[in-house]
Amino acid sequence: WSSAMVFGPFISLFNHFRESIRGSEITVTISLCTVYLLARWLAPKQVENDRDKRKKKYTEPLVKGKAYSKDELSKYNGSNPMKPILIGIKGNVYDVSKGGGFYGPGGPYAEFAGRDASRMLGKAQVKPDEKDPSIEDFGPSEMASLNDWESFFAAKYELVGTLK
Repeated sequence: WSSAMVFGPFISLFNHFRESIRGSEITVTISLCTVYLLARWLAPKQVENDRDKRKKKYTEPLVKGKAYSKDELSKYNGSNPMKPILIGIKGNVYDVSKGGGFYGPGGPYAEFAGRDASRMLGKAQVKPDEKDPSIEDFGPSEMASLNDWESFFAAKYELVGTLK
C-alpha cells in the first residue's frame, strides 16, 4: 500500500472541490459563517458555572447591615453551598460569592473566606499567622496595601455588613 493509493482519492476529491469553488470563495466564507452562527444560536445554552449556581441556590437570605461576630462570619466560609461566601476587611463584610472560584473551597484564597482577612491582605499572606486578625502592628506600607485591597473589594463586591 503506497500513500498515493491511500490518499489519492482524497487528494483528488479535495482538488475537485477547490476547483469548483474557485472564484466564489466569498460565498463559501459567508456560508460557513452563517452555519457557524446558526449552530451557536440553536445549540443548547452552556450549563451555568458553579458560582452562578451558588448565587442562585441561597436558602439563607443575607440581612443587609448586619454586624457579624467572628463565630457568625466563620459559617460563611464557602463550605456550605446554600450560604454565601463572606469576607471581613477593616470592619466591613463583603459578599464575595461571585468570586467563589477564588474564595470558595479549593480556591487560592479560600483562607480569606469566613473571617476577617485584614491582616492576611495587608501582609500579602494567604494563611493566617499568630496575630491574626490584628492590624495594630502594621507599618505605612502594610496599611497602604490593606487600603488598596479594601478599595478593590468595595468596588467589586457587595458590602453586606460589619464586624463586631
